[in-house]
Amino acid sequence: MKVITLKLTLVSLSLSLFTAIGLSSQAQATLPNLKQIATGFGHTCALDSSGSVYCWGNNEIGQMGNGTASAAEPGPVKLKDFSGVKSVSAGLAHTCIIDSKDDAYCWGQNDNGKLGYGSTEKSYTPVKVKDISNVSFIHAGRTASCLVSQGDVYCFGSNQLNELQTTSDEKLVLTPSKVPGLTSSRKVVLGTQFACALSTTGDLSCWGVQLNGRLGAVEENKVFPPSKMAINEPVKDFGVGAGHICAIGNSGTLYCWGWGERGQLGNSATTATVAVPTRVASLPAVKEVVLNRFGTCALDTTNKVFCWGGGEFLQNGSSDKKDVAEPRLISGLGSVKSIGLASSYTSHVCVIDSNNYGNCWGYGFSMQLGNSVQGDSAIPIQVFKTSGSANPTESAPKNSVLDIVIECKKGTTIKVVSGISPKCPSGFSEVLKKKPKSTFYLDLKKGCYSANFPVSSLISPQGRKDYKTHYEAKCTSPYHFQVIYSGKVATTNNSPLPTQEQMGKHCQAEYKKVLGKETPTTIIGGGIYLSWYFPDAGIEASKYPQKGICYIWKWDSKRIYGDAAYAQVVTSALARN
Repeated sequence: MKVITLKLTLVSLSLSLFTAIGLSSQAQATLPNLKQIATGFGHTCALDSSGSVYCWGNNEIGQMGNGTASAAEPGPVKLKDFSGVKSVSAGLAHTCIIDSKDDAYCWGQNDNGKLGYGSTEKSYTPVKVKDISNVSFIHAGRTASCLVSQGDVYCFGSNQLNELQTTSDEKLVLTPSKVPGLTSSRKVVLGTQFACALSTTGDLSCWGVQLNGRLGAVEENKVFPPSKMAINEPVKDFGVGAGHICAIGNSGTLYCWGWGERGQLGNSATTATVAVPTRVASLPAVKEVVLNRFGTCALDTTNKVFCWGGGEFLQNGSSDKKDVAEPRLISGLGSVKSIGLASSYTSHVCVIDSNNYGNCWGYGFSMQLGNSVQGDSAIPIQVFKTSGSANPTESAPKNSVLDIVIECKKGTTIKVVSGISPKCPSGFSEVLKKKPKSTFYLDLKKGCYSANFPVSSLISPQGRKDYKTHYEAKCTSPYHFQVIYSGKVATTNNSPLPTQEQMGKHCQAEYKKVLGKETPTTIIGGGIYLSWYFPDAGIEASKYPQKGICYIWKWDSKRIYGDAAYAQVVTSALARN
């Protein structure tokens, strides 16, 4: 994952680098006759009418289930040895299915036991969820998974605050454990340390950690068992985001509540806490709803899709990357049959159109949108619409930084070619590549570096396959950034993965230590800004536990590349180390 959050309140660029993209040429394959599509954080999976499962996008922790881990899969990877699959769900970095015999299988990331097979070891191939059968619904969340079996709800995975509310009080629940008090359930969806389940009679019950009113009008920052939400009509569908909930009444009215600071409640406001289910007044009658990390999308009764909430990755359909607090019609879609099931941590949206093709938009850094190239999109992309070969080099953004310079020779003629992945013209041979020794981003030490080669101004090299690579630079070099801290960061329960909040707190303290002042609160000329790196889940977290890198730079406010900012030309060190 590569998340770039530009917080003008702190004016800090925080980077949680999750996906190492290794672009490869792979034949695309048209995916017709889809009956379900599911979005994880960096990967997407689809189920076709024959019961075959296909996944694409991030595969760093084996999310494809094909027995290997790779940076990213640009084309659909068919799940082997399974046919007649009934359902698929994509989580933060794991995937789950219900097979033809109503058994559950999961694979991928498993640091907290969310694969449900009695271990915390990741698996690159499907493993059967233990001690459960007759599974009718499954949801892969961020740190846990939940399923429905014979009307009962079972959950497994992270339970640090007893948020799963199962019969197990273990911090890591490694096999399915029943959630008491729920009967006749037909659907369950996980948010961030909370979950909700819908009964066959239309009762929606939620449980876990109460924050921002998402569990209703109860005390904040406490853990609660399942309780029925106060909706004045039976519920026929619902969705759960990172911190908000939306439910459709039998009348087609949509109600939303919980955290609303990004406009995700659709009530024309950005109120942080809404504890009462509130009607989305500007929306026509709807029949399906799906929530992502900071946003909401609904399918109305005329088969149109409306989205609202966070827009930093274009997931609300707005090309200006601004949040939207009211429903807006997604352009570029025809008649839509269904909306995909989503992980509460995803930032892209997928639907199935009336011709049974998948269409995706939003966050696309790991090629999870189904067009075999990196990049976000506000316009729906039909998943693997045509056959052909993926060529990510040709799709590199215009005006991208020219990182690598090569010299090409033909007889006595020399040509210089530069770019993200330059190649010599036909008939020319490469004779020189100007690229110095690189440093892996978690091996950075105090000192000055360049994000690209040759030294250039792009601070966060989004859209590049080598974005975890940096180059040593003199502190008098133009466009450099300067590392002010490299070491361990305090985490909750000594978790190997620092959070954005923990990194921000630590790096802000380091900034004050070396510069003697707080980080800027507004964009100012000559201001020195703060950014940070920390490891991915999986191999990096194991090799670099609790590792954090804090660095500073000066912002050139005239130049922006996607979500990435440019640094000003600086001819001296920004701080004394």
